[in-house]
This record gives sequence, structure tokens and C-alpha cells, in this order.
Amino acid sequence: MNELVDDFRKIIEWTGSEKIDLLGYSFRGELALEFASNFLYLINKIILSSPSMINLKTQYMIQIAGFQSIADMTLVNRIEEILKKNTSIEHKYKQVWEIVDQETIDRLLFVDPEVASKYRELVIESNLHNLHNTGRMLTVLQENSVTPPLYERLNNIHHKTLIITGVYDRSTGIPISNLIHRNLSNSEWILFNNSAHFPELEETENFVSSVLGFLKA
Repeated sequence: MNELVDDFRKIIEWTGSEKIDLLGYSFRGELALEFASNFLYLINKIILSSPSMINLKTQYMIQIAGFQSIADMTLVNRIEEILKKNTSIEHKYKQVWEIVDQETIDRLLFVDPEVASKYRELVIESNLHNLHNTGRMLTVLQENSVTPPLYERLNNIHHKTLIITGVYDRSTGIPISNLIHRNLSNSEWILFNNSAHFPELEETENFVSSVLGFLKA
């Protein structure tokens, strides 16, 4: 995490920016909060779309429960067997991801299967499909966690912040967004009623309108 924060600092120095707005999706939302925590006077406004909080074990529990909620019964039973093992929640999480197929992942992340299919096409077209969700960065972040963790520093972040969450988000979910919202002193929270983890793709017009309205206010 410290390396990512330092990279951000170098980019800002290179661009010569004096004040910037940040928009971060999922882990990038969490990363935006890390930047704000480290560069209090450099950040103007923050937009968080489906933000994560990977230092919380709750984050892993939410996603495992999300898979359980949309999996077929065979997969449900396999996940139950993993949960019975005397291992850490992080290890259980990794094992669950090793047994889920692409169709189940799409049901986890999207409401509309057509949007899910289009997203997969874009990932392949961008040539990122071999790098997408390998888990390597998560492992590095887990092994090099920041102290104190971000969730304990949220109340020190006072930038005006917009949080956007799909009500069907089974990946990071409403509980994580609610935790962030409650602990930021200057945030507003919008729920998108027809989205899961990608509100910018499933409700694009609403997303763009909300972001632009927030930035212009």
C-alpha cells in the first residue's frame, strides 16, 4: 500500500496538479481514501463506487455469503465444506474463488447478464483477461498491511465524499459502504436499485448524472 501511495504522490508531482478530485471503484475506492488520508490538502472531492475495505475480515465474509446466495446447490455444499475447515477466513476466501466458475462470478457481480457478457468482452478486448483478478495484489496487500488500518483512520478524512452502491452488490456490499459512510464526517450515500457491483455499467446514465452533479455542487 505504501508503494501505491508513493506512486500517486509522484504522479501528482509530475502533473503539477494543486488540487484533484478522485473517483475510485471497488479497491480503487479504498485506495482513493488512502490517498486522501495521506494527502489531506491535495484532494478536493472523492467519489467511491462500490468501495472495499480489505483489512476487514467482514469483507471476505460478505463475498463468501454473496456466492452462497447465488450459487447452485452443488456449489453451496462445496462452499459449506470449505467453511467447516479450521482455516483462516482469508484462506477460505481463496479456496472459494478457486472453485467458482465464470457464470457464478457474473451472477455475483451483475444483475443484468447482458451487461456481464459485455464486460467480459471488454476485458478480453483490453488484453487484461490474463491479469484480471489473479489475487496476487490482494496477497501482497494482506502480507504488508498498513498500521493502523484504514477503517480506523476514516474519521480523519473530512473531504466531501459521494458513495455509490448497488443494492444487489454481493461483493463489497451495503455493509462496507455503510461503515465507510458512518465514519466519514462529510459523506453522502446513494443506493442504485438496479445494480450489483458495477453501478457505472448497469445504470450508466444515473451514475454519470450523480457524479457530475456531485462535482458541480
